[in-house]
Amino acid sequence: EFTFFTMLNQGEMEFCNTIPFWITFQKFEISTFYQSDILGSFVIQPLTINPYSSVVQEGIFSSEEISEAQHIFMTFDFMFNGGNIRLDPNQFIILITTDTPILGIIPYSSTTQMSGFEFDKMMNAEDLSCD
Repeated sequence: EFTFFTMLNQGEMEFCNTIPFWITFQKFEISTFYQSDILGSFVIQPLTINPYSSVVQEGIFSSEEISEAQHIFMTFDFMFNGGNIRLDPNQFIILITTDTPILGIIPYSSTTQMSGFEFDKMMNAEDLSCD
């Protein structure tokens, strides 16, 4: 089960490769913002995944205001699991940035922005599986 608080405390993430080629992540970063202020970033070190396999990789969360991030993450985890609304969830933004060169040589970068609520629902979807 995904929680923002676990991500903050050096959580792990599973990466799946469902194609017959190696996939390389030169950069994988999840940046978190509340009211346009950055709370911190969760970064996975570069990795390569073999064809038709998965890998669990530990990430590192860094923040200038770690205690503020802890408080906000615990509050949103509580809210997204049915608790009382204490903070404006529309102000909680997630930015996912990846650098994944195609076939290991053609540069390709992607940035996706979503609400913290959308990210939480995506990460806790029941149909997530590497099989």
